[in-house]
Amino acid sequence: MKRTSLVIAIILLAAFTFCAAAQEADVEQPAAAKPAEQSDRVMIETVDVPLEFTGSFNWETGEFTADVSEYEGAYIQITFKDVVVIGQAVVHRQKENYLLVTGNVRVEQKDFVLICDQVEYYTELEKLIGTGNVKVKTDDIDASSDEMIYLQKEEQVDFIGNVAAETKDATIYGEHLIVLRPTNSIRFNGWFRVETKESEPAAQTGE
Repeated sequence: MKRTSLVIAIILLAAFTFCAAAQEADVEQPAAAKPAEQSDRVMIETVDVPLEFTGSFNWETGEFTADVSEYEGAYIQITFKDVVVIGQAVVHRQKENYLLVTGNVRVEQKDFVLICDQVEYYTELEKLIGTGNVKVKTDDIDASSDEMIYLQKEEQVDFIGNVAAETKDATIYGEHLIVLRPTNSIRFNGWFRVETKESEPAAQTGE
């Protein structure tokens, strides 16, 4: 398996840009800060790409782009804290804390799994937007929709458009469902239908 890591190049280019700016301003360069913890960096790695593959990074704008969709079996893996995103094309705007991933996208975090066509991830806000053939699976719910908005800090998931969701107690359809994981509850906006599942009666024991 050929694995091409682009993280070192990005870090070196960022360091070069910082040093050059300090010299140009003719100011004393501060002491080097400790490297950020691995979990605080956006790590981007291409997997199973041929040698002729090229990506790009602009150290002035802080934008990184790569597209492996033309190579069979190749993909890009992005890791930020405990979130792992896999797709075929990526745009990462470092200065905007913005990540766009398209093409057979899969996102994993703890018990949360998302599959969709496109993901936008605002890393500072910890806000993730999935669009196109959205499917989500957690320990509590299996759901599908046109769009999904996941607020990680609040542990809130919005499903929007042609929503179908199944829990252990019910199947739910609607236009906008909001899953509030801290309270194990679901809120409905607009039209919805709920089909409950009858609980089996407890077995009677004789005297």
